[in-house]
This record gives sequence, structure tokens and C-alpha cells, in this order.
Amino acid sequence: MRNALGWVAATCLAAGVAWLGVRGVLGPPENAPQAVSLPGPGADAGLPEASSTRRPPQGPGGQTVATVGGEAVFDLGPVTARLLSATPARGWEVDVAQDERRIRVRFTQDGQSVTVVCSFAQPPPTIRTYR
Repeated sequence: MRNALGWVAATCLAAGVAWLGVRGVLGPPENAPQAVSLPGPGADAGLPEASSTRRPPQGPGGQTVATVGGEAVFDLGPVTARLLSATPARGWEVDVAQDERRIRVRFTQDGQSVTVVCSFAQPPPTIRTYR
């Protein structure tokens, strides 16, 4: 009988501690989230699509090359050049290779490729596109 009484007391104590631990979670929410109405599918038809891509400023030596595979922006100096950005079009991938004489930007998709080569081995730098 004594063991049964100890067991009942321990069980009640454990249940009480558990209830105190979950009471805050199971209680009514104090700050319930508010529903927000969203515009319908045609509500923003006149607005331009937002872009997360920041375009580099087009300075006096800047040259943008737009292809079906994407866009490459170069900063052309009198004897050298540097790549400012290479942004693939949707569904395309970009690969950039560079050495001391040229910069190669290659856009690929499903076996297709477009390559933009900026060569500065001999001044002034030149840009060619290969399909």
C-alpha cells in the first residue's frame, strides 16, 4: 500500500510539472497573426517586373554585349579590359575564363553555346561574339 501511495504521488507530481511546461504553448494566443490580403493576379499588370540584379554603371569605357544566352559587361581601357558582370539569361549557365590577354564569357544551355571574347593582346581591346 505504501508503494502504491508513493507511485501515485510521483505520478501526480510529474503530471503537474509537465502541465506547467506546456500550459503556455497550449493556451490562447496573445498576439495572433493577422491575415493580409494580396492583390489578385491581374492587379499589377501595368507595373514592371522587379529585378534583383543591379546593373553596373555604364561609364565612358563600358561596353555591354547582349546575346541570347545572357549579357556581359566589360570596362574597356586603352590597353586592357576587365569584366564587370556576366549575367545568364533564364535557363542558361555562364562560365568565365580569364588570362593576361583575354576574357572569355561562355553562356550554355542544352548543348547550345554563345561565347563572348574580349581580347586585349594588342591595343585597343576588341570584343567578338561566337555562336
